[in-house]
Amino acid sequence: MVLHEGERAMQIGEREWSVVQAMDGSRDVEGIALASRVATAHVRAFVEALEGLGLLGEDAEDAPPPAFAADRPVRALPGYRFTCDGRGACCATFSTVLFTPLEAARARAAAPEVEDGGHDAARVFTPAEGLDRTLQAVAMRDGACVYLGDDGCRIHAAAGAEAKPFGCRTFPMRFVDTGAEIRVAPRPECACVFAPGADPITDATRGGELPRALHVPTLGVVRMGPDEVTPGEFIAWCDARRPSADAAAWCA
Repeated sequence: MVLHEGERAMQIGEREWSVVQAMDGSRDVEGIALASRVATAHVRAFVEALEGLGLLGEDAEDAPPPAFAADRPVRALPGYRFTCDGRGACCATFSTVLFTPLEAARARAAAPEVEDGGHDAARVFTPAEGLDRTLQAVAMRDGACVYLGDDGCRIHAAAGAEAKPFGCRTFPMRFVDTGAEIRVAPRPECACVFAPGADPITDATRGGELPRALHVPTLGVVRMGPDEVTPGEFIAWCDARRPSADAAAWCA
């Protein structure tokens, strides 16, 4: 696990990551040890190392709002075109497909006959995690999205491509912010990626034109440095450098 803070980066192990996740400002060292199931002595040494680097604050902080795409130039993979074959292979690739509550309502309205979901939402959607309904996991049938029919997506057929969940509409493209521009390229997770295509992979020319729901990760190029804090046991300090155009791979 590599954590980024400005132009610095810190590599930590699985044990240290469990400690960091428990450090929400509401626990003392003993409480962190209990929550993370890591020995108190190890937690105390790790916390002291972080404090020595100036990485600890006094109070708990609210999570920052979701980061949207920076308004940088958008550059798609040169000369590449994509066309979906409509066979639905991607609909059966993953363990589930995620919908926002609005997307779920739109799907149920477009194809109410699917599992009688138009009358009972629980037959087609359940919370993706616990009781939090921010994201809904669609029901699966024979390993595929329940809305996949013999002729393709029933939502698409009934209401058009824009009615499908955002993840389906952008798959298999990936958008990555290199620090100078936002690059777009396909993930090699679909047979259509390797077939001749006709459609541009994005019409956007700047990040400000991209939908706010799109996740655009920042590409970080990290050069490993020597251990400086508790060598070989807790954390290894690294230098992060702004990626150059040459270093930013299309399919990062």
